[in-house]
Amino acid sequence: MKLALRTGMPIPVLMRFVVRMLANLTDTSAKGFEDRAIRVLEMLVPATSNTTSTAASTRTGTESTLSSAKS
Repeated sequence: MKLALRTGMPIPVLMRFVVRMLANLTDTSAKGFEDRAIRVLEMLVPATSNTTSTAASTRTGTESTLSSAKS
C-alpha cells in the first residue's frame, strides 16, 4: 500500500482515475478516456451478488445443528 501511495499520489491523473473507479463515479454517457477504461474493466470482471453463498449457508446449517444438539 505504501508503494502504491508513493507511486500514485504524485500523478494526479492516476489518482483521479482510481478515486472515480473506487467510488463508482463514472458517467455511462461520457466519452472520456477514464470513463471508457472503467467501463471496459467493469465488463471484464464477472458480476457478483449479495446473496449468501453455499459455504455460508452450510456453515449456518452446521451452527444450527450444533446449537440444537446442545439443547
